[in-house]
Amino acid sequence: GAVGEAEKGAVVSSLEPLLALHKSRAQARLSDSANAVFSNKGVGPQPAEVSSFTKGILAVAQAGRGHDAGLALALAGIVDKVVKSFIAQGREMIPNPSDPEMRAIIGVPTGAQTRCFAVFNAAVHVQATVKGLEASSIKSGSKGASRAFADLSDGCHALATDIIQPFVTSMEASVGASISGIHAADQDSAGGGAGEEDFEECSSYMSIASRSIETFLSKYSAKMSPCDILSQAKASIAEHLLRVFVRHAFLVRPLTEMGKMRLIRDVTKLEEVAGGGGAP
Repeated sequence: GAVGEAEKGAVVSSLEPLLALHKSRAQARLSDSANAVFSNKGVGPQPAEVSSFTKGILAVAQAGRGHDAGLALALAGIVDKVVKSFIAQGREMIPNPSDPEMRAIIGVPTGAQTRCFAVFNAAVHVQATVKGLEASSIKSGSKGASRAFADLSDGCHALATDIIQPFVTSMEASVGASISGIHAADQDSAGGGAGEEDFEECSSYMSIASRSIETFLSKYSAKMSPCDILSQAKASIAEHLLRVFVRHAFLVRPLTEMGKMRLIRDVTKLEEVAGGGGAP
């Protein structure tokens, strides 16, 4: 006959010790995997360890799929504890945002900056994993689990944002200072020197600004995994460049015919650089 509530309760109770053991072992394994991500203090998280960690997250979270909602929430709780530990360890590995090294863009990333990029990449990949779990939990109706995964996604996003923001601030200050050089330029000069060939070159202030952005794109952002956070950072820098240029260009006086031609040439370079930076 049908299993009565009493019998069902007895079966569930008998399985509690086994479930507790499973959860304990799952948390231990996942914690070990998270610790392994940060085992290399010199270069930071490496792709293989990060991949192993994200696979472990999926294995634990998905073990409760299709079963009791309480089990799904309990397993989400394990992931919650371990990923929060991952985020905390990531923050310990990066310098303070006010540290000058977090803002210096000198052509070749320092060792500390390279570690920052590695932590950034790890945070982005873990965020993508928990974001996927959030979506699947919503679909299955596990509201408690979906909220836990959403909070973890926000935590990883905040970590990655805190890593890249000092570079964005530094770049915006750098290009702003370069563009202000427009007022020191000779309005009657065709370019950097005499001769018709100089007409093909942008002004020195624009050349400095463009080199700065090109260095950031090729030496710094290229080491970070493509994601919305990075795209938004590039767009912010490019939009700042456009705003500062327009603001200063309107103030140029006197603006001779030669000066107008020079500005047109600089606008062309500006569009090229801003487009590469991700401006819409």
